[in-house]
Amino acid sequence: MVSAAQVSLVATATAVTGVLGYAVYFDYKRRNDATFRKAIRKQHKAIREEAEQKESAQRAQDERRLRAALAELKDDELPGSPEQAEAFFQEQVAEGELQAAKGPASYVDSAIHFYRALRVYPNPVELLMIYKRVCPEAVFNLVIQLTTMNPGPSGAPASRPAAANLEAVDDAAPAEEVVSEGNGSASTGNGAEWDRLSDEARP
Repeated sequence: MVSAAQVSLVATATAVTGVLGYAVYFDYKRRNDATFRKAIRKQHKAIREEAEQKESAQRAQDERRLRAALAELKDDELPGSPEQAEAFFQEQVAEGELQAAKGPASYVDSAIHFYRALRVYPNPVELLMIYKRVCPEAVFNLVIQLTTMNPGPSGAPASRPAAANLEAVDDAAPAEEVVSEGNGSASTGNGAEWDRLSDEARP
């Protein structure tokens, strides 16, 4: 009587043989059939174009969300006291990290919170340098996009970064970036560093 292990072994061997046979057939057709090669190139091109279209659509969607957020920010009242500014800064940074940790689907929300924190920080370029180290690259780029889309709305501190000042971030920021392994989510960073920044957020 044939055991279950033998049946499983035969089935596995058959599957492996089938895969190897297809690989050999594919390689033969690729090398010797011009029509087959053309079809493969066409397929690869279609895949690339589809990926580019999705990326373009995502960028457009992100920009719409960023512009909507900026429109809402125009009506926001900035904290009126040093204590309120510090609490607001801590709240926005914490929420930005939380959203970034959720992954790419929440990166826009994360960037908006980090941008809110940036609005009350007296040295925006320094804070952008911190963001560059502790945020996923995509989140940092969205924050930069926000600053360039709206470099100086009314009610914002005079020290808030204009697009021309952003070159200083690349010049001064360390090359390495602190991101968590795997999903690229934001690191919680150095707690003492965030505390220092919270103190400096006081006007």
